[in-house]
Amino acid sequence: MSAIRFAIAGSLALLTALLPANSRAAGKSIIILPLADYSTMDSLTSGRLQSQAAADALTAAMATKKVNVIPPAKAFNALLVHGAITPLSHNKDLRPNANTISLENEISDALSNRMQNELKALINAEQVRMTPGLADPDNHLPKPETKALGNQLLTSIGNELGGDYILRGRMIVKSISNAQSLQRQLPTPPVRRSILPIYATIDHEERYAVAAAESYDPLDDHMLSGLLGPQGDQSQVVRMQLWAHDAITGKTVWSSITEVPHGSLWATNGASAAAINAAAQTLINDFWTKVAIDSDGDGIFDASDLCPDTPRGLAVDAQGCPVDSDKDAVPDYLDKCPATPAGVAVDAEGCPRDSDNDGIVDYLEHCPDTPAGIEVDEFGCPKDSDGDTVPDYLDKCADTPAGREVDAEGCPKPILEPVTMELRVEFDFDKSIIKPIYREHLQQVADFLNAYPDTAAEIEGHTDKEGTAAYNLKLSQRRAEAVRQYLIDNFKIAPERLTARGYGESRPLDDTDTKKINPKNRRSVAVFNTMVAR
Repeated sequence: MSAIRFAIAGSLALLTALLPANSRAAGKSIIILPLADYSTMDSLTSGRLQSQAAADALTAAMATKKVNVIPPAKAFNALLVHGAITPLSHNKDLRPNANTISLENEISDALSNRMQNELKALINAEQVRMTPGLADPDNHLPKPETKALGNQLLTSIGNELGGDYILRGRMIVKSISNAQSLQRQLPTPPVRRSILPIYATIDHEERYAVAAAESYDPLDDHMLSGLLGPQGDQSQVVRMQLWAHDAITGKTVWSSITEVPHGSLWATNGASAAAINAAAQTLINDFWTKVAIDSDGDGIFDASDLCPDTPRGLAVDAQGCPVDSDKDAVPDYLDKCPATPAGVAVDAEGCPRDSDNDGIVDYLEHCPDTPAGIEVDEFGCPKDSDGDTVPDYLDKCADTPAGREVDAEGCPKPILEPVTMELRVEFDFDKSIIKPIYREHLQQVADFLNAYPDTAAEIEGHTDKEGTAAYNLKLSQRRAEAVRQYLIDNFKIAPERLTARGYGESRPLDDTDTKKINPKNRRSVAVFNTMVAR
């Protein structure tokens, strides 16, 4: 395997020297996931070294484009946290009821004899730190039920590690012919058990994990059937496949297949190194020219850029669109009001709308339909200087005193006050003749009626208790009619404004039946009321 690493290192040195850096990719980050390696199934050490060699080669390829590579150790840990891979465990004591299962049991159940021996040697030499894991009831490693590495999990890892792209790789030895498979001649290769070893180096220590192959890197039956050919078959290729995913959406944005032929199945080292180098070359020449293009130079590759024509020099968001700080759909570089409150409707310049053009924006406006040219207050309503609820532009009485009720034109409504006129005429005993002394008083009543032509009233007639009630009722009626007719005949008061009604002795002013009191009860009275505006 040292030959693989040497061959890769030499090729990458030449590659790095020949390829210029792409300044448009500056600041981009990529996450390289551990290789799904099916080409070294019977050697754990070879698999680890080859996985590390692939990571080194792809990292060096990224360096030629000034792209930051998220450390593979972080990717390994993220896969562990999300359950995409399961760590191998080790318990040296091998106590019968221990809570962890021994590494020996795990590797004997999952890996080949050669892999068991390699891993045991590393453990005994204390070159490998193993992560404790819980035992199952049968004290052996079950088939890992790891989570599928789909779009959702990829985006979660991308968000946590801050990458722009996630790169995945697969290496297989594929038979060109359809000759009989060599699967059964190998000592229980992991792929036949759907167990995929995963490797990483963290703090200078090797870490080992396993994953369900169909979850971490699903292979279809057609590909699996041609994975290996007969020993000595000259028709073999080492295939290196790469996929690039958008770390925001998880979508596959690029893929490639590189195949390098080799002679014997047992002599794949040189072909593997060549395949890794060729894949790294393809990553530079194809991915960076077809996918990792940043047409507008905003630091977001076109494959992820929702706004690929952003003018040069503008600050952009994670989707490559000009920053819109107030989220009003008008980017900051065009926004004349960059601090518009959330949810407020804006115009083409990003400012809150002012539908009636009165200088008060709609979301603060209390009167959104103010006529053009009308002076408004701080709420966008037409000014009302005297506070009478009639705006100045409609107010014909702009200086109405505070509190006065006004009409539709803003002018004070008249204040109505009650005006009363009382009529009182007294009569001699058993008489209904109006005495001359009451002429002046009746003149005043007539003047009131003429001054207020809408006034009307009932003239009442009354008597004392002398005589019978029936007689007194008729007498009181004659007295009321005498007064009514006097006003009609002498002062031209309209007859319909006056009515006469006698009440007899039923409503005395004083019940004392004396000759002194009785004249007060022999009377005709009326009360004329009206409202006068002032």
